[in-house]
Amino acid sequence: MRVKKSLSALLAFAVVFGIFALSACDKSVKLNGKYEIFSAESGGITLSKDDLAELEMNMTMEFIGNEVTLMGNSGEDASGTYKIEGDQLTISNNGEELTGTLSDENNTITLVETESSVTIVLKKA
Repeated sequence: MRVKKSLSALLAFAVVFGIFALSACDKSVKLNGKYEIFSAESGGITLSKDDLAELEMNMTMEFIGNEVTLMGNSGEDASGTYKIEGDQLTISNNGEELTGTLSDENNTITLVETESSVTIVLKKA
């Protein structure tokens, strides 16, 4: 229950503050396409994509050009731009920030929300 609450809080945080705005320093690296939630971890408990689907916790990020849109459970979308420095993402909007890491030739994004200790892994669809 605590994990679901933490994950819900992270998704709500993302939508409310529109933090999925990645701003770009390295203009040569672009992400294109959709990334879907693959797993989430909090407090040492990891939930798979199937576990998250059973809890109705879905999240998709779509990258088009320099922009990214987050689509979550609430039906509300948050949009912004993105920044890539090496394999690091910086997600920010309205003074809020979230960090992430790219791996597997940019096919996997790992987002970490340090305040609630939640890690979300998204994979390219």
